[in-house]
Amino acid sequence: MIRHENWPMLLDAFIEANRYRKFERGHFDCALFAGLAIEAITDAKLVHDYVGLYTSKRAAFALLKKRGMNNLSDVAINHLGEPLASVNFASRGDVVVVEYEGEFALAVIDLTGRRAVTTGKDGLIFFERQYWLKAWGV
Repeated sequence: MIRHENWPMLLDAFIEANRYRKFERGHFDCALFAGLAIEAITDAKLVHDYVGLYTSKRAAFALLKKRGMNNLSDVAINHLGEPLASVNFASRGDVVVVEYEGEFALAVIDLTGRRAVTTGKDGLIFFERQYWLKAWGV
């Protein structure tokens, strides 16, 4: 997977275009957000065979299980390979798993390189590095 030459502008435009878009499982959840962000900066097609196939957390994990994955880390490994040795090696445009209020989510590191962004109830939410658990290069 190769990033477009102007990937920073594309990532910024993607984040801004979705800043106030609300979480919708199966259409705009954390995994789909991360996949769509990757598609925006690389043209890789990662999420189209997931969109609209589930509407609950239980159904999402049943779909993953059916496809040989057990959790969000497995999703990232399936599409991006093994995680980086440390989240400290992650940089702008890379994918991370974050933990927030007992939940796990896939997020994309924004252009500051210090925050990861993902979907939230009322729009995108940002997480500082202390919430990053694992990271994958894009």
